[in-house]
Amino acid sequence: ELTITGNVGISCPSSNTAWIDANGLGRVLHVSPGASLTLNNVVLLHGADSSPEGGAGILNEGQLSTYRVAIAQCTGNVAAAIRNTGTMSMDASGIGDNGPGPAILNDGYAELHDVGIGLNEGVGLQNSAQAQLEFVRITRNDGGGIVNVGTGVATPANVDLLTSVVVSNGGPGALAGGLVNVMGRATLRRCTVSGNRGTNASPIYASGFGSVLALENVTIAANGSALSPAAAVEA
Repeated sequence: ELTITGNVGISCPSSNTAWIDANGLGRVLHVSPGASLTLNNVVLLHGADSSPEGGAGILNEGQLSTYRVAIAQCTGNVAAAIRNTGTMSMDASGIGDNGPGPAILNDGYAELHDVGIGLNEGVGLQNSAQAQLEFVRITRNDGGGIVNVGTGVATPANVDLLTSVVVSNGGPGALAGGLVNVMGRATLRRCTVSGNRGTNASPIYASGFGSVLALENVTIAANGSALSPAAAVEA
């Protein structure tokens, strides 16, 4: 793996793209605590990681910023593409064809804008901390769209989706194809949740003490079953 210990930028002119290929030999990039990495016009491929930390594409423990970055064909059980325990900002980027673990595992603070997360083996985004998503497309992930799981009332998970779509996710192994919200707060505004499939509730499953699901101008259609009843819903 390429370990970042300082303040580093990897950039390519807009007419070209830089490729970093790990060839299945290990993790692609590791941003150490206190370090920062900015990626611009970069493709990360074929990362592989079997460690408990995860992040076959990127393990971020510092600050990570991406613009026009793709992460594909990375393999890991804990987090196939990205594990974030620090601060992460992604813009105009794509995460696809990774697995079998979650494509993105967020245990820190993450902002995603104009990002596509699709065609991954696991869940698209698993969040246990703070995640802000705007103009994000989460589509055709076998493990489901989003899993938002807190560890208790004192440490709830929070995910906010604005003007985003969660479409055609899930399958036989997914608890809910669209969104799982357990001991967390999930807020959806101007979003579409459709065509998702899960074993318990196809569009949205919410449970756990203190779980809140807030919906505003949300379209829920053509999913396999209705909302699970085990949570407070704010419309």
